[in-house]
This record gives sequence, C-alpha cells and structure tokens, in this order.
Amino acid sequence: MESIEDLLKQIKAKERGVYFRKPLSLAKIKSLAARIHAEMGVEIPDEYIRLLRVTNGIQTQRGYLSDLEEIRSQNIEIWSMESEGGVSADGDFQIRSKPRAKPQEMTYLWLGYDGNSAEQILDLDSGEYRQMVLGGTDEPLNKDRSLIGLLRHLVYRES
Repeated sequence: MESIEDLLKQIKAKERGVYFRKPLSLAKIKSLAARIHAEMGVEIPDEYIRLLRVTNGIQTQRGYLSDLEEIRSQNIEIWSMESEGGVSADGDFQIRSKPRAKPQEMTYLWLGYDGNSAEQILDLDSGEYRQMVLGGTDEPLNKDRSLIGLLRHLVYRES
C-alpha cells in the first residue's frame, strides 16, 4: 500500500505545476493541532499530520490544500461566523463577518478549494477525504476517498 510520504516524493520528483509549501516541524504541527482542537473540538488525523511533515499545503493546477493556519481560520469563518453585506465608509459594498450567536455543528473540516467549483474536505462522520462540488451534487468528484485518493485527484485528476 502506498504511503503519503511515497506519493508526495513521487509527485515532487516528477510533476510540474505542483507546488509544496515548507513543511512544519512536529512541535508547530502539535501546537496548531491543539489550537484547532481547543477552538473547534476537531482532531487532525495522523495521516494529515504526516502530510504536514512533508508539506504544509500543496497547490496544483487543479486546486489546493491550504496550510494548517488557513485551515484553522477558514473553518472558524465557516462554522462560527456569519456574513452580512454593508457599505464601507467610502460608500463601497463590502461583506463583513460577525460571530454567530451559536456556532454551527461541524460536519466537515474544510481543507482547500479547486478554483471556484469545488472544495476539499474531510467528512467528520465518515473520515473520508472528498472533493465536493460547490452548490452541486453530494457525490464527491474523487471516488477514492482516502487522503492519497484526494491527492491523486488534485495532481492527476484520477477518480
């Protein structure tokens, strides 16, 4: 069975248009993972921590997985904030966020986007990594719902 580390090594050696962020130290990963757990009650899975030891996010021509700090801030925005439109002091339209009276129950952990058409998530009930179409079907684009399957879909467009 292929490991996260083996797949990333293969991608790094052979693929163009795939960009790796600087990996995180184990101490930094543990610190950010503890902060995410304290703020949202979500554990970062071991296999995702192994990915962070190689790259703190990956960008391809088909989408990306964000760095761990952005994952934290985006999930806070998704689950704990609500948006409202308004006008700035200059008279321009702007969207502002304000805390929800009660945060929504998290059903997934947002991990990144595929342009404006899909998002990468970790389904918290099933533990599956999925690429979900925004505003579309509930059927994920990646048939292999492991982290390796999601990475293969992002890099090679494999189902």
